Amino acid sequence: MSAVEILFATLLPILTILSFSLYLLYLYFYNERNKHHHKGVHIFNLDLYSKKIRQFKSTKKQKSIFKGIGKKDAIPLKNLLNQFDNSQSIKRKFREAMVKITSGVDQYSLNFEGKLNQVSKKNLYFIEITFYKSDNSADYLMILSWRKKVNKKSGKEIKVNYVDREHIININSKFKGFIAFNINQKINDSTNKFIKLLKLTINKDLTYFKNNDVLIIVLHGPSMKNVNRQILSFISKIRKRGKSVGYNMFFNGSGYITLQEIYTHKSLNQAIRALDFFIILSIDLNKEFISNQTEEYNAEEYKKYSKAVRIFRFATRTGRISTTYKPVRRKSNNREIIRYAHPGVSDLNNNILKKVLSNGNNKIELMDAQAKIIGINKKIDTPVLIDVNSHWLIKNQSRMQYKKAIYVVNLNSQLRYNTLMETIKKLQKEEFVFAIRITKFTEMVGILIKQTNPQFILVDGIIWGEEGLSDSNLYITLLTIKKVAQSEKIKVIYENPPEMIDKKTAKNIGMQFYYKI
Repeated sequence: MSAVEILFATLLPILTILSFSLYLLYLYFYNERNKHHHKGVHIFNLDLYSKKIRQFKSTKKQKSIFKGIGKKDAIPLKNLLNQFDNSQSIKRKFREAMVKITSGVDQYSLNFEGKLNQVSKKNLYFIEITFYKSDNSADYLMILSWRKKVNKKSGKEIKVNYVDREHIININSKFKGFIAFNINQKINDSTNKFIKLLKLTINKDLTYFKNNDVLIIVLHGPSMKNVNRQILSFISKIRKRGKSVGYNMFFNGSGYITLQEIYTHKSLNQAIRALDFFIILSIDLNKEFISNQTEEYNAEEYKKYSKAVRIFRFATRTGRISTTYKPVRRKSNNREIIRYAHPGVSDLNNNILKKVLSNGNNKIELMDAQAKIIGINKKIDTPVLIDVNSHWLIKNQSRMQYKKAIYVVNLNSQLRYNTLMETIKKLQKEEFVFAIRITKFTEMVGILIKQTNPQFILVDGIIWGEEGLSDSNLYITLLTIKKVAQSEKIKVIYENPPEMIDKKTAKNIGMQFYYKI
């Protein structure tokens, strides 16, 4: 064998291995660069009047199959639609969608298949778009998801199963894990919207149930290690995609737990109480996914909280709540004019009740319980301000009896303003009296006030924030409220105004009355 043949025989295996390695390296980087083309989700704010879309609260540019997505500035909707090779057909679908949502529906979905001019035209995508009504009449939330069309053999439909407690108890696994999300009830239909996002992005079958307003994902496996691994994987995806996809708008507290032998209702209830406590800690500490495995957990505090929640639930469900009547005073002479009904639970001190109510859904539960007592069951002899949730008002309008009460309507984001306006106007004809509680002032709140002409506007204490009147934006907001109130001849009540506000400043911002809680 010649020297050349020997050299060739030696180098051939090395060159073969090197070539194959380079090919694998190419495939890896190609897939890393292009894997975001396979599927994804974008959330936009859609302005119906300007026909422009703006990416929803993304802190970084999200990779996309669409050109121009991720920029800070709003882009015309047509810029998105023109990227499809069958854009005329798709534009027609969008026009139909625009007609639907302009007519006032709260939710509308459309889906289609399409190829994109900006990427390889060999790829066909399934596109699904759902529109949700926002708290501004000209604004909709637009959730757009895409996935590359694959053959039936490799494609898999993600299943979402809503189950009851009996089903969870009967799952034949020694270890069960739960991931809980305190759903933001200020967003209409928030549970279904959140589940839809999870389905689009978690990429695995989901089993869940609800406890009051807490959505709980159920996982199970043969060992504690296995279940914990599933939980941490799930949480990792939530954290990784939360800001760009928009998970965080749908929940305001979260926690998780893994337990052994959840085969009875008692053991399941214990798990749910623990999750409630983790959610409270999550809200208080502004930290997601608290657990008995994290350093924030304190066993003694949990025992106290668990007992308090049982007392709270019993009180709200049996109507055994206490009401403290706070004087509403005229700012000019400090004279009491009416009273404000402040709900509480007599068996809980203020500190522990405040912790329970840091979960906003518990606050709504207490408000609704008091509204039922004072607005329906208990006769009111003197004028009193009582808070009512807007959804409670719409649901219970035919049961309300006592016209001495002044119903302070608490507005939920994305509520059906037209329905609420009609309800208030109908009850006003029956001589019921209303106030509108303002936590923030929007165009729709202004329209609601002008259309219903309530007797009072009540400015919520939360509006002060940390900076108070030193915040120029707040000052402008309060001046706007004053202007609207004066034009409609409506009285303005302020909740928990800062001590340093003198009569002159109060007059400037339209503070005619106030109360402290």
